[in-house]
Amino acid sequence: MDLDRANRAGEIVYCQAHFDDHFVSRSEFYQDFLLPEGLRYCFGASACRSESADFLIGLMRGPERGKLDDTSQSALPRLMPHLSGSLKLMSLFAFTPAEARLAKAIGIGETFENYAEDNGLLVSTVRCQLRSVFAKSGTGRQTDLVRLISGSPAMR
Repeated sequence: MDLDRANRAGEIVYCQAHFDDHFVSRSEFYQDFLLPEGLRYCFGASACRSESADFLIGLMRGPERGKLDDTSQSALPRLMPHLSGSLKLMSLFAFTPAEARLAKAIGIGETFENYAEDNGLLVSTVRCQLRSVFAKSGTGRQTDLVRLISGSPAMR
């Protein structure tokens, strides 16, 4: 496996491409740890790299669900840029995951009212999150936040 390639942000590595059933049947790690916990298939990726942190994601599924099929494998790369952007915002501004999602939505022009409705949240909850986003980003208005977020590396 090319480790430089596997460590690039957004590059997804699937265990099924490297560990066949024969390997799994001989692996102490699989036999003693993963399989008894109902886990067999996994994928992992470096979702975001910054000067201060590396964000890694790993998801696992049980053997009864089988390997990740072509549809799942093609969907995952489309999700990575969105996840990466949110993680970059979290890293840059110390946002919580909810604040990062809201800031990203506002950064692309969504109103907080629509964001609340689309995400099943109360407008009052989103207003509270927005106040926190303003405080952490050093902005005081949505237009300032949009300008800051749209110009940040997280949105590129």
